[in-house]
Amino acid sequence: MVGVLIIILSIGAMFLIGKVVHNPRVLGEKTESFCHLLKRIQQPFCITDTIHLGDGSYLASAYNPIQSLSAIAIIDRNNHFIQWLGKTEPHIRDEYFPVPGEYVSSFGFEEIDGASETKEFVVQFTNTGTSEVHPWYLYSYQDKRFTLLLQLIDSDNKITITDFDDDGVKEILHNYSIYGIGALEKDTLRWTDIWTMNDGKALMVNASFPDEYQTLLDKYDEAMQELPNDFITKYKEIMDCLRDKAVSVMQGKEVSGDECSNIAVG
Repeated sequence: MVGVLIIILSIGAMFLIGKVVHNPRVLGEKTESFCHLLKRIQQPFCITDTIHLGDGSYLASAYNPIQSLSAIAIIDRNNHFIQWLGKTEPHIRDEYFPVPGEYVSSFGFEEIDGASETKEFVVQFTNTGTSEVHPWYLYSYQDKRFTLLLQLIDSDNKITITDFDDDGVKEILHNYSIYGIGALEKDTLRWTDIWTMNDGKALMVNASFPDEYQTLLDKYDEAMQELPNDFITKYKEIMDCLRDKAVSVMQGKEVSGDECSNIAVG
């Protein structure tokens, strides 16, 4: 009797696998599901969450459990693969297939530019390596087409989306480590870039928010006073570079501290 029950359950599982019940919902509404097989593609990808695009197609978070790879795919209501979001491969990261151990941590539509005729789509990956990279991508979605506007891929990066100046257009704060893999280096040698949307494009606007860079400057000065001498000696050139960049931004110059990562440390 138990054996018969197991066979029945197994047949039921085989029938259900790859079958996601997609409701005809509004654009951007998210549906969570168990693992379902992505069809019409050679590699075994498991569909987890989907977002309705309003035209019978869906965005799906897909995971390859064999190679530990994640991607965002466009699929139809029957889980048939249409294309990868990006180009022709699973989510493009620096023009190559994502590295093992990288997975989708969040994705969804976000109103950033304040224009009702366009939508922005945000996806963030997490890499399980020691550098704590969280690749983050911003797309526009208009006329059923996705266009990559911005990709932020840095060590120990943190993304915050907020409307700083209450003008109806949100800013994207990208705070990240520019050097080192140790906890002290990653906490001290940091920089923040601020982006916004302008005329359908991503634009760096650091100089529009000098108070943010005064905060960074204060943190650098405090570190110079309180951290061990050997740390200061080793990283003084980088810290001086970061201080100079913060001052330049406060003076109205549109620069980034990312350039300081090219300084050699002896």
